Amino acid sequence: MEKKKDVIEVLHEKDLKNFLMELNKYNEFENKKIFCRFCREPITYENIYGIFLINGETEFICDKESCYAKFLIYNEDNNV
Repeated sequence: MEKKKDVIEVLHEKDLKNFLMELNKYNEFENKKIFCRFCREPITYENIYGIFLINGETEFICDKESCYAKFLIYNEDNNV
């Protein structure tokens, strides 16, 4: 049985601005118009936990344990 490998890519906080600019999301981020995929709280420098793609769309997750747990369930169910 072949095991699925998880790929973890790390982005340093100092590179976040440039990364968001590459995604054309920086202005939305600065204006608190990007929301957690699961709880709908605005994503900020203080609470950002992760960025991932779902169906070609950039999605964000905050640092709440409940949102991370929902992401893990979503990831498992949808092979993200």
